[in-house]
Amino acid sequence: MKVYRSFIRIVIQAIRYSGGYTRQLAGDGIMGVFQDSNEDDQIILSSCKEIKAARYIHTLIDYCLNPALKKSMDICIGCGVGICTGAVMITKVGMRGKESDQTAENETGSVWVSSTTNYANRYCSLVPPPCEIFIDESTHSEIGDSGVWTKTNRY
Repeated sequence: MKVYRSFIRIVIQAIRYSGGYTRQLAGDGIMGVFQDSNEDDQIILSSCKEIKAARYIHTLIDYCLNPALKKSMDICIGCGVGICTGAVMITKVGMRGKESDQTAENETGSVWVSSTTNYANRYCSLVPPPCEIFIDESTHSEIGDSGVWTKTNRY
């Protein structure tokens, strides 16, 4: 559990540091949400923030978490990062407890639904271990340093 919590904290910190927000935790998957912003009359694209967060995640794992894990437990971890840029719909779902029973538990929550979230989640599983960043075509076309990336198709 300590390894899991450390991993989650690192990913959340990377998302926050890069201008994003953590919106869903599901097992070992974490969804970060980023928006375009205007800083000092300059537009910062969400795709640039996403790439920054992904690089930050891998840097923290490689240079902070894994050396500590290697030393104390003789293990190392890695993760894939999937990035997809696009619109996302937010909606409340679920069911309230029984109206006649005030002690009944409410089972409601907010979900972030779209093909964007679906693809980003799937891209994480396309990357081979230990670490890689998998981005979609729209993200690739928006980032300025696209020469750093290798275009690859996976099925």
